[in-house]
Amino acid sequence: MPPVTALGVEYSSAPIFRGFRPSEPVGTERYLADRSVVVAALVEFDRRRQTRIVAHTGVDAVDRPRSVLVDHMPLDTERLHEERVWMALSSTGVPELRDGLGRQQAEWDRRLDDLVTAVRGAICDDASVPRMLRAVVAGLSQRLALDATPRSRRDAEQILDNVLAAAGLAA
Repeated sequence: MPPVTALGVEYSSAPIFRGFRPSEPVGTERYLADRSVVVAALVEFDRRRQTRIVAHTGVDAVDRPRSVLVDHMPLDTERLHEERVWMALSSTGVPELRDGLGRQQAEWDRRLDDLVTAVRGAICDDASVPRMLRAVVAGLSQRLALDATPRSRRDAEQILDNVLAAAGLAA
């Protein structure tokens, strides 16, 4: 079995994901024979995302929301694999995974709220802005998981830039 650190991205080498195709339902026992390995993959996936988010602390506060959001979207092969694995894991209904995904989402929500507040002021006057950004990034990420052509990637970045500008979060 490959090391757990590889499971979050290099899923094709992991026994639980061998033969996985993004269009195939994954809530079957074939993929969930060893739940502890699947949960370990989810933990590693979260560790990678959190590490990348923290890496943006040196970026100027005005540029940070775009930097973090672009880094969160599956615009490269590694993040594309992560998005597909996240989608697969979230569709299983396994309680341990559902709880872990809920914790990850709550942490992401908090971090995005903090980013928006840092740019828009100590008290963000419009609580819908972080919710809107989460929805846009989630939608774009799902779309890119299905169609990750260079054009789709450029379009996704342009849409994000337009939304950030409309929200007053563009440099």
